[in-house]
Amino acid sequence: MPSGQRSPVVIGAGPGRSQPPEMGHFSPQLRLCAMTPGDLHSAVQSAFNNGDVDSLVDLYEDDAWLFGPSGPVQGTDAIRGVWNELLAMTGSLQMVTQYVVEKEDMALLSNRWTSTIGDDELSAVTAEVARRQSDGTWKYIFDNPDAAGILAV
Repeated sequence: MPSGQRSPVVIGAGPGRSQPPEMGHFSPQLRLCAMTPGDLHSAVQSAFNNGDVDSLVDLYEDDAWLFGPSGPVQGTDAIRGVWNELLAMTGSLQMVTQYVVEKEDMALLSNRWTSTIGDDELSAVTAEVARRQSDGTWKYIFDNPDAAGILAV
């Protein structure tokens, strides 16, 4: 690698990879001071399980894309609508980071999520792209919770 370039940082499951923070232990203080792109998964899980749509929407850039159950939407107003629909189902969410590849101010992420709603369980694998913000936090620019399309009707 040429001098002065950073190699990509990879976290997730597998040999030689560091593990992301334990899910469900994300705090707003962490987001304000020492956030890594993998912290997005903890933040989503925590906000979803607490029914906190504002915290969910805060994880997206203003013109981000979310590939929701009814198709892709762009912008935080539309993203808020998708999250409100999902939160109305009153389920719980568990997320396991599959990988995070960070290069400069961009990151490619994936997690395997499972949502339990009553006796029903849904699960899928994501494809996500996030960008480091000027304050050091990370926000989604693309979020596809069903990258393989297995939940498509």
